[in-house]
Amino acid sequence: MNSWNNSFRLGNGIKEEHLLLFLFFTGLTFRVFCFLQNASNPLSSQVFLDETYYVNFGRAVASGYLLGESGVFFMDPLYGYFLGFFFLLFGDDLAFLKIFQIIIDAGNVLLIYFLGKKVAGRNAGVTAAFLYAVYPVAVFYALLLLKTTLTLTSLLLFTLFLIKVAEGRKPFQWFLLGCFAGLMIYLRANLLLMAPFALLAYWFVERPDAKRFIQHGVLFVAGIIFLLLPGAVRNYAVTGEMLWLNSQSGRSLYVCNNPENLSGLYDVASFSRADPIGMEEDFQREAERKLGRALSAKEASTYWRNETISFLLNNPEDFAKLMTNKLKYIVGNGEIPVNHSYSLAAKFSPIFQFHFPNFAFVLAFGGVGLFLLLRENRKAVWLLPPILCMLATMLIFYASSRFRLPMVPFLLVGSGVFLVALLEFPSTRRIVLASGVLLGCLIFWGSTQVSVPSYDDNDSYLLSKAYLKAGKPELARKTALEALEEFPAQERFLVQLGIAFLQADKYDEALHILKKAGEANPLRLDVWNNIGLVLLRVGKPEEAISSLEKAFQLSPRSETLLLLGQAWEASGNFENAQQSYQKVLKREKPGSLLAARAKEYLRSH
Repeated sequence: MNSWNNSFRLGNGIKEEHLLLFLFFTGLTFRVFCFLQNASNPLSSQVFLDETYYVNFGRAVASGYLLGESGVFFMDPLYGYFLGFFFLLFGDDLAFLKIFQIIIDAGNVLLIYFLGKKVAGRNAGVTAAFLYAVYPVAVFYALLLLKTTLTLTSLLLFTLFLIKVAEGRKPFQWFLLGCFAGLMIYLRANLLLMAPFALLAYWFVERPDAKRFIQHGVLFVAGIIFLLLPGAVRNYAVTGEMLWLNSQSGRSLYVCNNPENLSGLYDVASFSRADPIGMEEDFQREAERKLGRALSAKEASTYWRNETISFLLNNPEDFAKLMTNKLKYIVGNGEIPVNHSYSLAAKFSPIFQFHFPNFAFVLAFGGVGLFLLLRENRKAVWLLPPILCMLATMLIFYASSRFRLPMVPFLLVGSGVFLVALLEFPSTRRIVLASGVLLGCLIFWGSTQVSVPSYDDNDSYLLSKAYLKAGKPELARKTALEALEEFPAQERFLVQLGIAFLQADKYDEALHILKKAGEANPLRLDVWNNIGLVLLRVGKPEEAISSLEKAFQLSPRSETLLLLGQAWEASGNFENAQQSYQKVLKREKPGSLLAARAKEYLRSH
């Protein structure tokens, strides 16, 4: 690498601190511009699915409930604690939180520069950092209340720390590195895979003798255990279960590796609802039904993990199909959503429509650049653990945009190497560079040819929900009607249409549409909840109670209990009303909006 990395210097004569300011403010300006442009998107002011879980978790922590939730950790808890302490210090204004996240992501630009400079030289570092500064998908995730941006930050910091520790001669630093890895695992459990990949990279780059490698490896693993132990003890103290990580791993594994879903993508099981909490309840119930006994959260997770392994081992053709589909979508240029759709955001933010640099470019020329770098300098191996970690995650679970994004900064260093090589490569080695250009063009073309499944139905559903939450029933109704024309078999759009009529105080129309949705699918919880709400509004509390009790039988949710309390109160049964409100308080985390409303109702009576 050094043989061709000194012919010129990007920003020659510019002090490094000035260069850093330029890179940081380029990234920050681009992100602030996207934030302002995205304000017209109704989803930008709402939270959905995983976001709802983490915001509620954060509010509970901010209110003093440091356990976060009453059971074992359902999801990786660190992001929830991050939100909790942010809310405690600055309030729970979600727009302010998003601004804070884009500042963090602008800081990622500088981390990429330092990493690129360390392993590939200043020119490659500057180029990689600038490419990330204007990488639109990174900005998209910085504007969501998900752990994706912090995952990028933690992987970049860990890799820089790993290089420093590996090059040093202080064994105790390996223990500290393990502690950092443990912290990352609380952020995203799949980052446990970074441990073996990091040790393999250390062995390959530094070539330590066996005694030193074992000593450092033991200290590193000890640091991870030291950090994870408090979480396991907390889970045991709360539930009596010694669960090291979260309780959704078995369910998550099954969702994307089962006979009903060979797509390689995330999909909802036929017996399950889509929202995370509802899905966990449904998987728990289904596991108990199949085994014929009550199960703990850990036992249910273990059951679904074993079901997945058994299916894959006994069906090699299905396993091969799954892996093929996952690989196809991993390398494809399209951004595959799970909770939020990049393509939907692009309808409201024109800057997201200008999708360059895109993933096809990053994969093609980043891969070629890494190959060129590996031929010259084995330090390039330091870039591989995060890439391999996220690749393994998607092969084990499913291909998605938010799993793939953490690979991008490390591939961008390779892209920086490639672009610099176009200017710096010695004339005597032009054949190598020409071959790399040809290979990169072929990979780029292949990536753009992968057809991404349409998510128009889910985009329309989320959009109609967002309009409802924003108090815009006319737009919600229009969106739901258009979706019904395109997807007539999906009764969820009937529900959205009914709620839109309810919000517009058109109760007869709302009741008619919601009953029609109930006929199409009598097991939809939100149908009976909203029918109960309509009946409550029109002064029929006894009928509302009947509908809400049916909803509660389908799924014992706090939202239903709160409505039941109101219905009992309207019917004059204040004792039952108070019992319903008390149950809400017992079920909900302190600081949740439902708990606050239940307290308010109790105080007023």
